Amino acid sequence: MDDLARVQDLLADILEANAEILATSDPSHKESNLVGEGIEAPPASVGPKLKVGLFVGHNKGTGATAIDGEDEWESRNKLATLAAEILQSRGYFAYVIQRNPNVGYAAAMREHGATSKRLDLDLAIELHFNAFNGEAHGAEILVASTSTLETLGTAFIAATKAAYPDRVLRSGGAKLNREGRGRLFNLHQPCPSGIYEPCFGDSPEWREYSSDPNKEARYLADIVERFNK
Repeated sequence: MDDLARVQDLLADILEANAEILATSDPSHKESNLVGEGIEAPPASVGPKLKVGLFVGHNKGTGATAIDGEDEWESRNKLATLAAEILQSRGYFAYVIQRNPNVGYAAAMREHGATSKRLDLDLAIELHFNAFNGEAHGAEILVASTSTLETLGTAFIAATKAAYPDRVLRSGGAKLNREGRGRLFNLHQPCPSGIYEPCFGDSPEWREYSSDPNKEARYLADIVERFNK
Protein backbone atom coordinates (compact mmCIF):
# COMPACT_ATOMS: atom_id res chain seq x y z
CA MET A 1 0.00 0.00 0.00
CA ASP A 2 1.43 3.39 -0.97
CA ASP A 3 1.55 6.42 1.36
CA LEU A 4 -1.51 8.06 -0.21
CA ALA A 5 -3.61 4.93 0.27
CA ARG A 6 -2.48 4.68 3.90
CA VAL A 7 -3.49 8.28 4.54
CA GLN A 8 -6.88 7.69 2.89
CA ASP A 9 -7.45 4.60 5.04
CA LEU A 10 -6.49 6.48 8.18
CA LEU A 11 -8.81 9.36 7.33
CA ALA A 12 -11.69 6.95 6.64
CA ASP A 13 -11.11 5.22 9.98
CA ILE A 14 -11.15 8.54 11.85
CA LEU A 15 -14.34 9.70 10.13
CA GLU A 16 -16.04 6.38 10.77
CA ALA A 17 -15.09 6.30 14.44
CA ASN A 18 -16.38 9.85 14.89
CA ALA A 19 -19.67 8.98 13.19
CA GLU A 20 -20.77 6.61 15.97
CA ILE A 21 -21.04 7.57 19.63
CA LEU A 22 -21.18 4.39 21.67
CA ALA A 23 -21.55 3.52 25.33
CA THR A 24 -18.07 2.08 25.48
CA SER A 25 -14.60 3.46 26.08
CA ASP A 26 -13.47 1.83 22.84
CA PRO A 27 -14.46 3.58 19.59
CA SER A 28 -16.74 1.47 17.43
CA HIS A 29 -14.37 1.30 14.50
CA LYS A 30 -10.90 0.88 15.90
CA GLU A 31 -11.25 -2.42 14.22
CA SER A 32 -10.35 -4.53 11.29
CA ASN A 33 -11.94 -6.43 8.44
CA LEU A 34 -13.09 -9.64 6.85
CA VAL A 35 -11.69 -13.11 6.57
CA GLY A 36 -12.80 -14.32 3.17
CA GLU A 37 -10.00 -16.66 2.22
CA GLY A 38 -10.94 -20.29 1.81
CA ILE A 39 -14.59 -19.51 1.04
CA GLU A 40 -15.56 -21.22 -2.17
CA ALA A 41 -18.03 -19.69 -4.58
CA PRO A 42 -21.22 -21.70 -5.20
CA PRO A 43 -22.13 -23.22 -8.57
CA ALA A 44 -23.03 -20.66 -11.19
CA SER A 45 -26.67 -21.78 -11.36
CA VAL A 46 -28.44 -22.10 -8.00
CA GLY A 47 -32.10 -21.76 -8.95
CA PRO A 48 -34.42 -19.24 -7.24
CA LYS A 49 -32.60 -19.18 -3.89
CA LEU A 50 -30.12 -16.43 -3.14
CA LYS A 51 -26.45 -16.35 -2.27
CA VAL A 52 -26.36 -14.38 0.98
CA GLY A 53 -23.37 -12.97 2.84
CA LEU A 54 -23.79 -12.40 6.58
CA PHE A 55 -20.91 -10.09 7.49
CA VAL A 56 -20.16 -9.98 11.21
CA GLY A 57 -19.71 -6.38 12.33
CA HIS A 58 -16.46 -5.44 14.09
CA ASN A 59 -13.93 -7.82 15.60
CA LYS A 60 -13.89 -9.21 19.11
CA GLY A 61 -13.60 -6.43 21.67
CA THR A 62 -13.81 -3.56 19.17
CA GLY A 63 -17.53 -2.90 18.94
CA ALA A 64 -20.16 -1.80 21.42
CA THR A 65 -21.00 -3.44 24.73
CA ALA A 66 -24.58 -4.43 25.51
CA ILE A 67 -26.41 -3.59 28.71
CA ASP A 68 -25.68 -7.09 30.03
CA GLY A 69 -21.99 -6.87 29.12
CA GLU A 70 -22.20 -8.90 25.92
CA ASP A 71 -19.69 -7.97 23.22
CA GLU A 72 -21.18 -6.81 19.91
CA TRP A 73 -18.96 -9.06 17.79
CA GLU A 74 -19.67 -12.14 19.92
CA SER A 75 -23.44 -11.67 19.77
CA ARG A 76 -23.46 -10.88 16.03
CA ASN A 77 -21.19 -13.83 15.27
CA LYS A 78 -23.60 -16.13 17.10
CA LEU A 79 -26.51 -14.58 15.20
CA ALA A 80 -24.79 -15.03 11.84
CA THR A 81 -24.06 -18.70 12.56
CA LEU A 82 -27.63 -19.46 13.63
CA ALA A 83 -29.22 -17.54 10.74
CA ALA A 84 -26.89 -19.18 8.19
CA GLU A 85 -27.98 -22.60 9.41
CA ILE A 86 -31.64 -21.65 8.98
CA LEU A 87 -31.08 -20.21 5.51
CA GLN A 88 -29.04 -23.22 4.39
CA SER A 89 -31.84 -25.52 5.58
CA ARG A 90 -34.17 -23.56 3.29
CA GLY A 91 -31.93 -23.97 0.26
CA TYR A 92 -29.98 -20.71 0.35
CA PHE A 93 -26.22 -20.36 0.01
CA ALA A 94 -25.40 -18.52 3.23
CA TYR A 95 -21.90 -17.41 4.20
CA VAL A 96 -20.67 -16.09 7.55
CA ILE A 97 -17.89 -13.62 6.77
CA GLN A 98 -15.53 -12.01 9.30
CA ARG A 99 -13.49 -8.82 9.15
CA ASN A 100 -9.76 -9.11 8.70
CA PRO A 101 -8.21 -8.07 12.04
CA ASN A 102 -5.01 -6.88 10.38
CA VAL A 103 -6.25 -3.89 8.37
CA GLY A 104 -8.15 -0.66 9.02
CA TYR A 105 -11.84 -0.07 8.42
CA ALA A 106 -11.58 1.33 4.88
CA ALA A 107 -9.41 -1.54 3.66
CA ALA A 108 -11.70 -3.98 5.45
CA MET A 109 -14.71 -2.70 3.55
CA ARG A 110 -12.88 -2.98 0.23
CA GLU A 111 -12.07 -6.60 1.09
CA HIS A 112 -15.72 -7.24 1.94
CA GLY A 113 -16.71 -5.92 -1.46
CA ALA A 114 -14.11 -8.10 -3.18
CA THR A 115 -15.38 -11.17 -1.31
CA SER A 116 -18.97 -10.44 -2.31
CA LYS A 117 -17.89 -10.11 -5.92
CA ARG A 118 -15.92 -13.36 -5.82
CA LEU A 119 -18.85 -15.24 -4.27
CA ASP A 120 -21.28 -13.54 -6.67
CA LEU A 121 -23.55 -12.67 -3.75
CA ASP A 122 -27.12 -11.58 -4.30
CA LEU A 123 -27.44 -9.94 -0.91
CA ALA A 124 -24.95 -8.70 1.71
CA ILE A 125 -25.91 -7.74 5.28
CA GLU A 126 -23.50 -6.44 7.90
CA LEU A 127 -24.71 -7.36 11.37
CA HIS A 128 -24.56 -4.92 14.28
CA PHE A 129 -26.54 -3.61 17.19
CA ASN A 130 -26.78 0.09 17.88
CA ALA A 131 -25.65 1.98 21.00
CA PHE A 132 -25.94 5.56 22.20
CA ASN A 133 -25.11 5.92 25.90
CA GLY A 134 -28.36 4.19 26.87
CA GLU A 135 -30.36 7.14 25.54
CA ALA A 136 -31.92 5.74 22.35
CA HIS A 137 -33.86 2.76 21.10
CA GLY A 138 -35.41 1.28 17.98
CA ALA A 139 -34.61 -0.70 14.83
CA GLU A 140 -33.26 0.41 11.46
CA ILE A 141 -31.41 -0.80 8.41
CA LEU A 142 -29.07 1.52 6.53
CA VAL A 143 -28.87 1.23 2.74
CA ALA A 144 -27.24 3.23 -0.03
CA SER A 145 -29.72 3.19 -2.92
CA THR A 146 -33.40 3.85 -3.45
CA SER A 147 -33.88 0.45 -5.08
CA THR A 148 -32.43 -1.32 -2.01
CA LEU A 149 -34.55 0.92 0.20
CA GLU A 150 -37.63 -0.40 -1.60
CA THR A 151 -36.59 -4.07 -1.49
CA LEU A 152 -34.39 -4.80 1.52
CA GLY A 153 -35.79 -1.85 3.46
CA THR A 154 -39.36 -3.02 2.95
CA ALA A 155 -38.39 -6.57 3.93
CA PHE A 156 -36.72 -5.31 7.12
CA ILE A 157 -39.74 -3.25 8.13
CA ALA A 158 -42.23 -6.07 7.52
CA ALA A 159 -40.11 -8.66 9.34
CA THR A 160 -39.60 -6.32 12.30
CA LYS A 161 -43.32 -5.65 12.64
CA ALA A 162 -43.98 -9.39 12.57
CA ALA A 163 -41.26 -10.50 15.02
CA TYR A 164 -40.90 -7.46 17.30
CA PRO A 165 -44.18 -5.52 17.01
CA ASP A 166 -43.32 -3.23 19.94
CA ARG A 167 -40.02 -2.10 18.42
CA VAL A 168 -39.83 1.53 17.36
CA LEU A 169 -38.81 1.91 13.70
CA ARG A 170 -36.17 4.63 13.54
CA SER A 171 -36.49 6.86 10.45
CA GLY A 172 -39.37 4.61 9.43
CA GLY A 173 -37.16 1.52 9.81
CA ALA A 174 -35.12 1.90 6.62
CA LYS A 175 -32.75 4.79 6.00
CA LEU A 176 -31.02 5.89 2.82
CA ASN A 177 -27.53 6.59 4.10
CA ARG A 178 -24.69 7.64 1.79
CA GLU A 179 -22.78 9.55 4.46
CA GLY A 180 -21.72 8.87 8.03
CA ARG A 181 -21.57 5.57 9.87
CA GLY A 182 -21.38 2.36 7.90
CA ARG A 183 -21.34 4.03 4.51
CA LEU A 184 -18.24 2.24 3.22
CA PHE A 185 -19.73 -1.24 3.66
CA ASN A 186 -22.61 -0.42 1.33
CA LEU A 187 -20.42 1.69 -0.96
CA HIS A 188 -18.14 -1.25 -1.80
CA GLN A 189 -20.83 -3.89 -2.23
CA PRO A 190 -21.56 -5.04 -5.80
CA CYS A 191 -25.02 -6.32 -4.74
CA PRO A 192 -27.94 -5.02 -2.67
CA SER A 193 -26.69 -4.53 0.89
CA GLY A 194 -27.57 -3.10 4.25
CA ILE A 195 -26.32 -2.34 7.75
CA TYR A 196 -28.57 -4.33 10.11
CA GLU A 197 -29.23 -2.50 13.40
CA PRO A 198 -32.20 -4.29 15.06
CA CYS A 199 -32.02 -2.56 18.44
CA PHE A 200 -29.87 -0.59 20.87
CA GLY A 201 -27.73 -2.99 22.85
CA ASP A 202 -27.22 -0.51 25.68
CA SER A 203 -30.96 -0.13 26.31
CA PRO A 204 -33.41 -2.54 27.98
CA GLU A 205 -34.81 -3.59 24.58
CA TRP A 206 -31.61 -5.62 24.08
CA ARG A 207 -32.85 -8.25 26.54
CA GLU A 208 -35.55 -9.35 24.12
CA TYR A 209 -32.82 -10.31 21.66
CA SER A 210 -30.23 -11.70 24.05
CA SER A 211 -32.78 -13.87 25.85
CA ASP A 212 -33.78 -15.65 22.62
CA PRO A 213 -30.99 -15.65 19.99
CA ASN A 214 -32.86 -18.28 17.95
CA LYS A 215 -35.78 -15.89 17.56
CA GLU A 216 -33.47 -13.17 16.25
CA ALA A 217 -31.92 -15.68 13.84
CA ARG A 218 -35.38 -16.57 12.50
CA TYR A 219 -36.12 -12.86 12.20
CA LEU A 220 -32.95 -12.27 10.16
CA ALA A 221 -33.79 -15.25 7.94
CA ASP A 222 -37.29 -13.82 7.47
CA ILE A 223 -35.77 -10.54 6.24
CA VAL A 224 -33.88 -12.50 3.58
CA GLU A 225 -36.99 -14.50 2.65
CA ARG A 226 -39.09 -11.35 2.27
CA PHE A 227 -36.34 -9.71 0.19
CA ASN A 228 -36.41 -12.76 -2.10
CA LYS A 229 -40.17 -12.58 -2.78
